[in-house]
Amino acid sequence: CSALEVSYLIANETEFGFPLNSSILALGDHFCPFETLIDTFNRGTYQWPDRTANTITAIPCEFELASEEATRSCNSSGQWSEPNLNLCPSNVTFRIQQLRKENISSINIDAILREFVSLLIEANVSLYDPDR
Repeated sequence: CSALEVSYLIANETEFGFPLNSSILALGDHFCPFETLIDTFNRGTYQWPDRTANTITAIPCEFELASEEATRSCNSSGQWSEPNLNLCPSNVTFRIQQLRKENISSINIDAILREFVSLLIEANVSLYDPDR
């Protein structure tokens, strides 16, 4: 089986309109194309690089607290699976963790409280107490 650099050939023949970032594929191989996804649970925007079929790709979470990764597999027919973002914190979680690191003082307490209330609203947490 001969290999062929297909970055230009595939983009023109299939009209996908994306480059295959210096990928080398065997003629007839399946691959998953580059794709950008925005997570609906506010865990970030992820750019999945083009990959050959039957591979798993790991990329860093957008809002990292440590070294968490998002993963996604490219199946044998060249279709992306749904990404696994279970280890990726949401933007709100990330910002709350950042707030926890702040040294609270009389100088910054108002700004920290405003940021915290803003995060609660963004996370759609009700500040209403039904028992009051």
